[in-house]
Amino acid sequence: EHWKLLGRVATAFNAPTCNHLFYPGFSNPDLDPERARSIELGIQYQREATRLRATVFRTRYSDMIDSPPPTFLPLNVASTQVQGLELTASGIVSGWRIAANATFQSPTNRQTGETLLRRAKRFGALDVSRRFGAWDAGADLAWGGSRRDFHIETFMPVMLESRARLGLRLQREIFTDTSIVMRLDNVTDDDTPTAHGYIAPGRTFFVMLRWQPS
Repeated sequence: EHWKLLGRVATAFNAPTCNHLFYPGFSNPDLDPERARSIELGIQYQREATRLRATVFRTRYSDMIDSPPPTFLPLNVASTQVQGLELTASGIVSGWRIAANATFQSPTNRQTGETLLRRAKRFGALDVSRRFGAWDAGADLAWGGSRRDFHIETFMPVMLESRARLGLRLQREIFTDTSIVMRLDNVTDDDTPTAHGYIAPGRTFFVMLRWQPS
């Protein structure tokens, strides 16, 4: 009664944006829409608040939109594939709510056999939270492995380092259905970029009002 088999077959469609089609100097009006077909098969165990799941997946793209060097003009890549394994877990331990996930994947250009640019083969996340009276506090950690990219000036291949981002949040309900939320992102001020030559966002602090009708 605690086990479940999961399966899914899906198609997806992604039309090129206006920038892809018409941005001056960096566009391609002849772009075709990007299409994908995916299949997943998984197994899940759940008992009360504890849930564990493992899923294998494969997604194949046709006419995937990319902007490779040296022109950086958007174009269609005839056939690419992303396949791998996703693990997820969630539950409550001594009053702490815990959720974690990890993905191990192989993003590949099926024509050349090369790994797709700027896509990590391993990444994951961990979220821990707990209620303290009227306050709800939490922390989340997102990690991504190294990624293949190109030097923005020489166009030579480079490897971007793995990166980790830690966030902290605090929330309290001040009126019915209305809460104040404070969040500190990138606590360690990690400056590892997700793309070569582009500055990553630094440490940021937000104060928000959230209205969520019950």
